[in-house]
Amino acid sequence: MPQLNLDTKGRRPHFFDDPAIDAVMTAMLELMSENFALKERLFALEHALERSGLITAEELETIELPEEARIKLAGEQQAFFQDAFRALNADHQSPASRQAEIDSGK
Repeated sequence: MPQLNLDTKGRRPHFFDDPAIDAVMTAMLELMSENFALKERLFALEHALERSGLITAEELETIELPEEARIKLAGEQQAFFQDAFRALNADHQSPASRQAEIDSGK
């Protein structure tokens, strides 16, 4: 099998006037890729469960989580969104200002 050169060093492609838009688009495309990978794995898992006779397609559609699991999942969802949107809520500062904070031990 031939070796692929996966070296990502060098300049990134530039599509929009504002590089922040390029960064957001890159992040969005990465999330879309991750989302589809998860979807593919879930599809494979559901297919394997059905094929093995452990669960039917109808049962998959009607699964209800116990209250404890729903509460845990809701908390994980909240934490996920807080992490994802942290940059939007953060106060921005210059690299020099941040370095001064680091140097002063804050």
